[in-house]
Amino acid sequence: MPLVRIDMIEGRSDEELRTLLGTIQNCVVESFGVPETDRYQIVHEHKPGRMVFLDTGLGFTRSEQRISIQFFTSPRTHLEKIKLYKLLSEELEKECGLEKRSFDFRFHEPGRRLELRTRRSAICDWPASVKTALVLDGLWPRVYL
Repeated sequence: MPLVRIDMIEGRSDEELRTLLGTIQNCVVESFGVPETDRYQIVHEHKPGRMVFLDTGLGFTRSEQRISIQFFTSPRTHLEKIKLYKLLSEELEKECGLEKRSFDFRFHEPGRRLELRTRRSAICDWPASVKTALVLDGLWPRVYL
């Protein structure tokens, strides 16, 4: 039962929010194999200037449509996370018009013990802009699996 928190700049219409939330849910269902009715999503809308996301030193600009997605879930495998990142990057761009560098993902896995975290699982918590580029360029599995 993942709880999904989505932070964004205010201003999207109700229809845009429905599409965004539906797209995220579809990707979670496909990636984690949870039932469609296992849906817990919280939207936090912020005034402009109250969400600051820089480029992590990679030299790109994020749009005002940027969003942050946090997943509070039981521990997920590295491959499940990669599948989710890839699906979300493709589907959010296709369905919602979000550029791949305009969103960020984080996992909070309370059941995962810190000392058991490997280099691989720690990399899964990198910002999506970095992970997405690695996955879509075909570098992630070759370098980190």
